[in-house]
Amino acid sequence: MSGFEIAVNKLPKSNNQQYSPGSISPFIRTWRCSLLFPVKDPQLIADKYWNDRVSWDENLLRAEVMEELVPEKVQIHRILFNALPPQPARECRLLRGRQVLLKSRHASFSAPYTMDSSVNPEDATVMGVAIVSTSVNHGIVVPEVPQELMPSAHFSKEHLIVERTIVDSRAACRVTIISEADIKGFSQEWYSSQWGHYLLRRLLALRHCFAQSPDSLQASDSTPPSPPSNSIPVSSASPPRILVPIPSSTTKSESEDQSDQSIDEDSSQEEATQILSEAF
Repeated sequence: MSGFEIAVNKLPKSNNQQYSPGSISPFIRTWRCSLLFPVKDPQLIADKYWNDRVSWDENLLRAEVMEELVPEKVQIHRILFNALPPQPARECRLLRGRQVLLKSRHASFSAPYTMDSSVNPEDATVMGVAIVSTSVNHGIVVPEVPQELMPSAHFSKEHLIVERTIVDSRAACRVTIISEADIKGFSQEWYSSQWGHYLLRRLLALRHCFAQSPDSLQASDSTPPSPPSNSIPVSSASPPRILVPIPSSTTKSESEDQSDQSIDEDSSQEEATQILSEAF
């Protein structure tokens, strides 16, 4: 598999003095993992990540929108991570935003991107989508949450960018995740040996969603999305590029977990093992 990359950047020891005792740990590393997707439309991938992460990320138990700040663009998002005993499930509340990267149809492929407000929508092509998120303290713990699912504080920052690219004269997308995390209960050695692999498994699981749907690979070039209206569309049309609002709560059932694992576990693990053996 070509186009695979994992990188890590650790802050130098000389920078430790810049952190006060109450600030984020100075030992947080920045991880970057990228993978090529055989998908023409970057919005298809971004929609799957933004709206439907529970369906493909086996590490998530639940996801919900706590507060919609700007419709389909900025929101407070609550996710509940799965964990093996004796580690408890962990909650993370993210302030996340989404930005479409556009380019004039008459511009060269190497021309820089522009924001969707600075270009004529009728004369633009979607060249990429950027999603940024960082953990925040927002609201209070819902009393109905069972004791075993009580949140455990941790820091998380994750950015995703989906960009159009050309591979062997064919249109494709490169998906890159940039991640920083400080999960309570794990050592620095654990991050060194596990976190990069975790990001790769997530990208492989996301790509596998499109491998199972060949029709999505034939999507035509994107046009910029129209500004959000005050009313929510009633139609539940199936084209995957249409942004469908996230329901107030989406939970992955046990039967879905079992079916997802039975289909994806062998292929994802074999592919991840092969890629990692070549990379390292």
